[in-house]
Amino acid sequence: MTPDIMQYTAPDTSLRGKKVLELGCGHGLPGILCLLAGATVHYQDYNKQVMTSLTIPNVQANLARVPQGGFRERARYFAGDWQAVGQMLAMSGLGGHYDIILTAETIYSLESQEHLLGCIKQVLQPPHGTAYVAAKSFYFGVGGSTTNFAELVKADGILECSQVWKVEDGQSNKREILKLSFPESITPYFL
Repeated sequence: MTPDIMQYTAPDTSLRGKKVLELGCGHGLPGILCLLAGATVHYQDYNKQVMTSLTIPNVQANLARVPQGGFRERARYFAGDWQAVGQMLAMSGLGGHYDIILTAETIYSLESQEHLLGCIKQVLQPPHGTAYVAAKSFYFGVGGSTTNFAELVKADGILECSQVWKVEDGQSNKREILKLSFPESITPYFL
C-alpha cells in the first residue's frame, strides 16, 4: 500500500511550506518524498521501537544521499496510539495543524478505524486540509474495509470521504485510496 500512496500523492509540485503527518509510518517512504518536495513532515507510529529502529534510520539514510540541507529540522517523530498522539499533538499546539495527512494499511479493524478518524479530526487543518487513506478494500478475518471506514466518516459528519484511486488488477487484493476533506460549506467560517 505504501507504493500506492506514494504513486498517487507523489508531488509534481513543491510542497514547500506544507505540513504533512504520516500516520502509521513504518519506513516513512511517503513522508520522505514529501520532505524532498519541501514539506515539513511529522512521522507517527504506534511502536517507539519501530520509530527508533526503522523510521528514523531510514529517513536519515535516504536524506543523507541528497546534497540539499535542512531536512532534519523539518522532520519530527511521535510514538503512541492514534488517540493518545492526536490528543498530545492537539495539546502541543499542533491540533488543526496539518495540511496533508498520509496513512496506509491502518483501517484493518473497526476499533482502529475509530481511533484513526479521531486523530485525523484533531490534527487536520480546516478548511482545506486533506487526508489520504490507502488500504485494501477488505481485510479478511479482522473486519476492516474501505466501505466500513467511508461509512464511519459519513456517520461522523465532520469530514467528507471520496474514493480517489482504485486498482483491481486481478493479480492482487483490490486496493483503494480514500480522500478525507472538510465540506466546502465550512470555508466561509475560516476566512
